[in-house]
Amino acid sequence: MKVKKGEAGILKAEEEGVKVYDLTTRRMLINESKKNKLKRSRILLHSVNDSSVHEMLVCIRRESRMMPHMHMHKHESYNLIEGKAILYIYKAMNSKLQQKIVLDANNCTKRFLRIEKEVYHLMVPITEFIIMQEVTMGPFRKNENIEMDVKYMEKHYGTLDEFNHLA
Repeated sequence: MKVKKGEAGILKAEEEGVKVYDLTTRRMLINESKKNKLKRSRILLHSVNDSSVHEMLVCIRRESRMMPHMHMHKHESYNLIEGKAILYIYKAMNSKLQQKIVLDANNCTKRFLRIEKEVYHLMVPITEFIIMQEVTMGPFRKNENIEMDVKYMEKHYGTLDEFNHLA
């Protein structure tokens, strides 16, 4: 797949028509995640930023640090292509853990999920990295993503680094 580099960790598929995920694309996605300070990368498969559907290939490294978050007006689906991860689900802002789902790309019954809007969640890789397909409604608006409070997380789970290592 031909890609064009964008912001740090973000690549854009350039081909029209059929886009094929192959070993070269895999290596590119993994290498980009190593270089990016957030320790994750993505290839945007949708043609324009204001597309109504956003489809991406995402690589998240185990050392990547994220906060549980939710999307106010959209759901999203994940299909794990490679690796193993834990998805943490929370009932509401600053609430205790509600559910923990282990996803495994080698297990056909535990590799795909859909998260409805307004559900707090966090994907934490167990393996060195995960690669997944993410599909969500566009366009992306950062202000519609709400993260849990850092102080709450530290009080109940320790530092963000400690929390992300619970997996």
